[in-house]
Amino acid sequence: MNRVRFRPRSLILFFGCMCVTLLLYELLMSFKEARSRLIAALAVGDYEHEARQALAEKNLLAIGTVTAGFVIRLLRKARGHDHRESAHHWDDSVTVHSFRCRDGNDLWYIKAYFIESTGAVFISVHRSE
Repeated sequence: MNRVRFRPRSLILFFGCMCVTLLLYELLMSFKEARSRLIAALAVGDYEHEARQALAEKNLLAIGTVTAGFVIRLLRKARGHDHRESAHHWDDSVTVHSFRCRDGNDLWYIKAYFIESTGAVFISVHRSE
């Protein structure tokens, strides 16, 4: 059973002299759901890569150094404590999912988010520093 979590967001509305603050809640995706969606997107090739300056160092999946199958294997090893959610630095309405996964002695960092038109967008896939 997936645990439902909410992130509070406030919205301030002004009605003449009166100010009303509404507390909105954004449903956060559980670890299992985020991991499952990333694995599914990788399995069928329904993913893109975010453009960035350090692409060759920070997204080894984008340049072909690692395969989608390898990233799937890493994600399957991940546990709940390996997952973090944060707002995207360009658009805080987009939730970014970060995973730190171990493969032997190597610690890997995977960072991605979901958009409607594509299954997933990968920002980073690289060995952790």
